[in-house]
Amino acid sequence: MFYVYLLESTKYKQTYIGSTNDLRRRLREHNDGLEISTRRYKPWRLVAYEAYQSEQDAREREKRLKSHGNAIKEFKKRARNSLKNGAGFTHAPSFSENGQGLPSTTFSKSGAGFTLIELLVSMTIFSVVMISAISLFSAGIKNQRKALALQTLSDNASYVMEYMSRTIRMAKKDLKGNYIKQGCNFEPWDGEENYIKFLNYDKEEQEFKLDLDNGQIKEKRGSAPFTALTSDDLKVNKLAFRVSGGCQTDGLQPKVTIVMEIQTKEAEPQILNLQTTISQRDLDIEY
Repeated sequence: MFYVYLLESTKYKQTYIGSTNDLRRRLREHNDGLEISTRRYKPWRLVAYEAYQSEQDAREREKRLKSHGNAIKEFKKRARNSLKNGAGFTHAPSFSENGQGLPSTTFSKSGAGFTLIELLVSMTIFSVVMISAISLFSAGIKNQRKALALQTLSDNASYVMEYMSRTIRMAKKDLKGNYIKQGCNFEPWDGEENYIKFLNYDKEEQEFKLDLDNGQIKEKRGSAPFTALTSDDLKVNKLAFRVSGGCQTDGLQPKVTIVMEIQTKEAEPQILNLQTTISQRDLDIEY
């Protein structure tokens, strides 16, 4: 006869699965320390065994118990009343008698080994978790970039709008007509254009305009060339100056409404629309 047996350490929470054609001799060898993988867990006691007429059947059963988690769980469940220490299962390399058997296996608390299906399921779950984590991380980075781009856009647009508003508010009337129409505060003095000309607080010629070629707001003071007020990373789609009461003969206090649409130069651009109205600081009386 050939046997597949289950041993339990009487001192440690360990069990061992093996096969043999002589149960008494094999148990004695384990307790005499002749088996390397079980030597440190002796003494051992026999808990359960299965008998087979065929050696091949015994070895296949041993192999199944050592490689399939559900099989060893079922085997241990059958012997649950015989097991004293409640030991679980863990692997330790060795070979059964005469060096011809399967790798020996001792088992500890951690539970039986994993089947191929269990490993595949675990790997699938791990892959799904990792892909989800990477997707969340990528989405977080993308959203952070969008937030930073919007903040840069907002800061630049607010600065330009505030600067133009403050300068236009302090504009002076051109009484001699050397730069714009005589007796007027702005050009255009009525209607809407993408530029505005005036004399600033220092009575210096000044102009704001939209450069349609590169989508930037530019400024010119005196004889100096035009300089950009907006960043190269941004594009101004629209700039309009709506002027009312631009001359002293119309009986209206000068008022300018600035309308601006500005965006980032990204594949998915952030777009910002701004509008403000400014009244000239000086009273518009006829001189």
